[in-house]
Amino acid sequence: MAGKRKLSENICGAAGFILLGAVFIIDLQTEVGITDGLLYTGVLFLFLAVSNLRVIALAGILAILLDITGFLISPREPSQHLQDVSIINHAFSVGILVVCALLILRFRMSVTVLRSKMQELKDFKYALDEAAVVAITDKQGTLLKINDKFCEISKYTREELLGRKHTVVNCGEHAERFIQQLDKAVDEKRPLKGEFVNRAKDGSYYWVDTTVVPFINEDGEVYQYVAIGTDVTVRKQIEEQVIRQKQELEKFLYISSHDLQEPLRKIQSFISLIMEKEEYHLPNAVQQYLKKVSEAAKNIRSLIRGLVTYADFNKSVYELEPTDLAEITEKVKAELHDVIEEKHATVQYFGNCRPTVNHFQFYQLILNLVSNALKFSHPKIPPRIIIKCRVEKGQGLPDNQLSPDLNYCHITVQDNGIGFAAKDKDKIFQIFSTLHAKEKYAGTGMGLAIVKRIVDNHKGIIVASGELKKGATFDIYIPAPEMAAVKQVNKLTRLTG
Repeated sequence: MAGKRKLSENICGAAGFILLGAVFIIDLQTEVGITDGLLYTGVLFLFLAVSNLRVIALAGILAILLDITGFLISPREPSQHLQDVSIINHAFSVGILVVCALLILRFRMSVTVLRSKMQELKDFKYALDEAAVVAITDKQGTLLKINDKFCEISKYTREELLGRKHTVVNCGEHAERFIQQLDKAVDEKRPLKGEFVNRAKDGSYYWVDTTVVPFINEDGEVYQYVAIGTDVTVRKQIEEQVIRQKQELEKFLYISSHDLQEPLRKIQSFISLIMEKEEYHLPNAVQQYLKKVSEAAKNIRSLIRGLVTYADFNKSVYELEPTDLAEITEKVKAELHDVIEEKHATVQYFGNCRPTVNHFQFYQLILNLVSNALKFSHPKIPPRIIIKCRVEKGQGLPDNQLSPDLNYCHITVQDNGIGFAAKDKDKIFQIFSTLHAKEKYAGTGMGLAIVKRIVDNHKGIIVASGELKKGATFDIYIPAPEMAAVKQVNKLTRLTG
């Protein structure tokens, strides 16, 4: 199509220049008293078919020059009156040529812009039709236009849908509250966005994430609706599958935390009884075997408790309150008193920030970090664990994931233990991940995974850094918007006080 249009333009342009030359020859053959300027104007109209503005401008200038040249070199009438008339006529024709050339240029520019906009709209429509389900209805909900995607997802033909109510694909599965919201949006003449479940022609269900936009006329009345949606059926199916799997996992964890732990507890109890009553009758090898069985049962119970805790912390945080980390640190020290005494460890807290967090979850966070530091300490060096908490501006903090305009409660837990290699700074947060042999450092690989989950629940960030044999540092950043508000109020108070 474009090739034919280009060929047509070339033919019109060539014919126009040839005719301009022919008119000039005719002009030279007539006496100066007779004007042929209007013939040039007629020829210029051929260039309406030419889109190249330079060619149109060249044709206009050429027509004007030829008209003037024809006036100067054409034969002269002896009558002075006819010569005066000829001058007026040629001046008029030159003016007409100038206006005609400008109008043709303006017309072609408008056509070019219009074609560009139409092509742009065509491209947008093509992209929209490829990506979205589109339907246009009148104010009563009668389908006026639909695209191929609508037919494809609903499994109806265009002929079966046009002229019918949009309710032809409704399945009646939406809750009453959703329908009320829909009716309210219609009454208020405002756009509505939501996920609609519909029924296809074959009876199957499909989901569309749709935005319905009302078109309003000059009288303020809705005359049609345009609905643009995206097929989200696969996502909804995956979500339903995830919900089912989550429910199954919760059932499994319930069984794990109750039914499985009881036999493990009995195994440990019976082994302890055997060791107490038959200590002098059992060979040393059998006693060692029983100890290993008891230790294995203990590890399995610890792993089950870790899994249950991790699953519980996978849920969203609802109860947030300003929390004193100094108080939590003291509770953790009391919980780990025996280990701290055994290893001659010191646990210190410095800070004045009260982060708004879930108290129980942050108790578990500090407990896991301190337990981790005690576990991975040097055998001959007393552990020293320092916990700091302070408010800092995101702009001055190192992690590029932080917002520069937001205040953060920056919590640091630092130890002097065995540390870890820089390449493992992300691996240590993975569930069941351990960097050391279990024979040397017992553990389930759940502690830091739980810490990471708690930080994520609070929309925060945790960064680990360390060096082998020189200790580890955990930096936690929890958004503190309330602190930002307090600081702003204090600033305003100082300015106006």
